[in-house]
Amino acid sequence: MESESLERRSIVLLNINELDQQTYLTHLLQKRKLRYYPLKGEGMPNIWTKAKKHLLQADPILGAVIEQVGPCKLVPQSDYFAVLVRSIVAQQISTKAANSIGGKLLTVCGERGYHPERILELSDDELKGAGISTNKRASLRSLASHFLEYPHLDSTLDQMTDEEVITNLIEVRGIGVWTAQMFLMFSLNRPDIFPVGDLGIQLGMKDLYKLKGKPKLTRLEKIAKVWQPYRTIASWYVWRARDMES
Repeated sequence: MESESLERRSIVLLNINELDQQTYLTHLLQKRKLRYYPLKGEGMPNIWTKAKKHLLQADPILGAVIEQVGPCKLVPQSDYFAVLVRSIVAQQISTKAANSIGGKLLTVCGERGYHPERILELSDDELKGAGISTNKRASLRSLASHFLEYPHLDSTLDQMTDEEVITNLIEVRGIGVWTAQMFLMFSLNRPDIFPVGDLGIQLGMKDLYKLKGKPKLTRLEKIAKVWQPYRTIASWYVWRARDMES
């Protein structure tokens, strides 16, 4: 399920085919006047320090969780293809099962590891032997083909806006908005992503803010408004609050 909780494991369409790969970023930045989004230029510790200060002042309830949990431990993950492979493998299964299957798949891939060409070389029997279901085999092949079709994704994804990253990734079979949001948060460390469709976020906020019944998404978005521009970090603490309860 695309909105599966992390605990269980308007948008402009990109059309890189029509552009020379080397001029793609120039097109984005000059023609559409976009700005760079990666946190790495500012420095990770600095952004978390700013986020903590803001969230402690803006939301005392979440602030109590922050004080109890300690520093946010989000760090960028630069092997984008591998991150997305693991995301597909982990869909609709437990974390334990995902780790087991992911390990088997990595073994089958051999020395090249998670690489688009290697994924496409694997037979159905090899993928099935690693525990990859029929649907996920199709998704992994779609992902591999996508990265081969756009060979500069590894160097351009972190230069796209949040919306462009989502639009690009949901072209892949098996990747929806939720998975793309997880990629933005956990791989690119974009600071202001709020995955309101995530079950863990919904349940965590229900408990933290003493909400009755199934909380309306609009209600959660209103609560999260004060977290801006650090909703990614705030969401991470909501998940950690759920972890502490369980």
